[in-house]
Amino acid sequence: MPTLKIDDQEITVEPGTSVLKAAAKLGIEIPHYCYHPALSIAGSCRMCLVEIEGHRKLEISCATTAADGMAVHTDTPAVKKARKDILEFLLINHPLDCPVCDKAGECDLQDYDYKYGSSHSRFPKEDKRVRPTKAFGGNIRYVTNRCILCTRCVRFYKDVVGEEVLFVENRGYRSEISVFPGKELGDKLDGSITEICPVGALLDEDFIYQARVWHLDHAKSVCPGCSAGCNIDIQTQHNKIYRIRSRENQAVNQHWICDDGRYIFHKFEDLERIESPLKRAGEKLNPTNWEEALSIIHDRVVLIKKSDGAKVIGAVGSVFASNEENYLLKKLFKEEIGTDRLYVYTGLFDGEDVTYKNGFTIRAEKAPNRRGAEIIFGKIKSDLWKTIDKGEIKALYYINADKDFKLTDAQKNILKKLEFLAVQDFFLSDIAKLANVVLPGSYFAEKTGTFTNVQGCTQRFTKALKLPGLAKEDWAILVDLGRRFNSEWKMLSASDVMNDLAENEAAFRGISYFKLGDQGI
Repeated sequence: MPTLKIDDQEITVEPGTSVLKAAAKLGIEIPHYCYHPALSIAGSCRMCLVEIEGHRKLEISCATTAADGMAVHTDTPAVKKARKDILEFLLINHPLDCPVCDKAGECDLQDYDYKYGSSHSRFPKEDKRVRPTKAFGGNIRYVTNRCILCTRCVRFYKDVVGEEVLFVENRGYRSEISVFPGKELGDKLDGSITEICPVGALLDEDFIYQARVWHLDHAKSVCPGCSAGCNIDIQTQHNKIYRIRSRENQAVNQHWICDDGRYIFHKFEDLERIESPLKRAGEKLNPTNWEEALSIIHDRVVLIKKSDGAKVIGAVGSVFASNEENYLLKKLFKEEIGTDRLYVYTGLFDGEDVTYKNGFTIRAEKAPNRRGAEIIFGKIKSDLWKTIDKGEIKALYYINADKDFKLTDAQKNILKKLEFLAVQDFFLSDIAKLANVVLPGSYFAEKTGTFTNVQGCTQRFTKALKLPGLAKEDWAILVDLGRRFNSEWKMLSASDVMNDLAENEAAFRGISYFKLGDQGI
C-alpha cells in the first residue's frame, strides 16, 4: 500500500486512493466543486489543485492517484494563487444575490470564497451575464445564472439513476445545463440533485423562500416510507418541518433518499390529530384526562379477564410502530395480562422493489419495521378478524401507526362485536372513531425509537417536533399503562426500553442507543 506525505503528515492508503481522499483522511481540506464521492471523476472545476514535488505543474487532487513516496503540498503560494484565480473566474458572472438565494449558509462557493478567495475583483465594471431560469420539471428549478458547470447533476443521472437525462448544452461562454430533448425529469431520485449542487443553481421548489438554513434545527432520523430504512435529517423551525434531507450511511442508503421520503412529512400535515385522551359517551368521543383514560382501560381489561379469562383479550402491534412500542405491547399483554392473542398490522406492498444502477433500492414494502415486528412477535398471525367475528376476542388494544390506515365496512361491523376497544393513535383514524377509549400518540417525527430494516439493521430515530396538546410518545403511553398492571415497571425513557428489550430478546442482545450511534447495527 502506498505511503505518502501531505503537508508533512504521513499516511498509508489503499491502492487507487486519490490524493484528495487521502488528504481528507488526515483532516486536510482540499476545496472542490465537481468532485463527489459517489460520482465519476470529472476533474473540470480545477479547484482542488495541489503541488506535488517533482511535478512540473499543479495537479488536480481528485484525479491524481496517491503514490508511494509522494510529497503533496496543499497550501503553497502557487496553490493559493490558483484557487483565487478559479474563484475570481467563477464569480465574474455569478450574481451577487446571496441575500435572496436559498443556498446561502450552505453554499460551497460562498464558503470557499470566504476561505480562499480575494476580497477584490479585477472586473468590477463588467456587466454580468443574465440568463433565464428554467423549470426542469417536478420540484426542480434551475437558476442558470448561478450555475458553475460542475456537472454533478449530469453525472448523477448517468452514474446513479442509470439514464442520461441532463447534459451540458452549447459550449464555452454559452454553456448551461439542459434536459435532453424528448426526456423529462420525473424520477423518484430527482430531489437528490438539489442536495449535491454545490451552489444555488438547482433548487427544490418545495423549500424556496421558506426558511433560512441557519435557523433550522436538525434531528437525525430514519425514513418511515419503506423497509429500506434510509437515514434522514429532519430540519425544523418553530415546531414545523421545512425539509428532509439525506444522511450518508453507506451500508443502507449510500448518500441518497427518494422523493417519497423527502416529502413524506407533508402527508402528516392535514391529518385530524388527537390532542387529548378520548372516552366514549354514546355515539360521541369526549375529551378526558390521562388518569381517567388509563384507569378505564385497566379496569375493563381486569373485569373481562376475571369473567372470561385472558384468552378473550387481544392486542395488535404494527409494522409501522417502533421496536420499543411493539416490545412493550408484547410485554404488557403477554407477561402482565397473560394473553397469547397478539397480532400485527402488516400494511401493504406497493409493486416491486426498484433498484438503480448504483444499487440504491426503493422497497415495495412500505412499512419501516416489518423485520423488527417479526423478530419481536415471532410468526405474525393473520386471523384477527375471524377470531373477533367468532366472538373469541372481547377486548382489543390496537396500536395504529400508519397514516394511510383504512377499515373496510366489513371490518367496522366486526369491531362492533367487541365489548371493549382501546386504540392508541396519532390521528382520528377509522378505528379510533370506533373505540371506547382513544389514547393520543405520536408519529415518527415526534418521538424517539428504533426500526429494523429489511437488511436486519437496527437504527435509531430521534424526536424532531413537540407533541400537540396532551399527546405522548407511544412508548411512554405503554409504560404508563404497564405500571397500572405492574408497579415495578421502572422505564423512564426510550433508551431504558431498548435496554430492557436487549436484555429479554436474543436478537437485540447487546444493543443500546449508545452502541447504535448514528449508523445503526
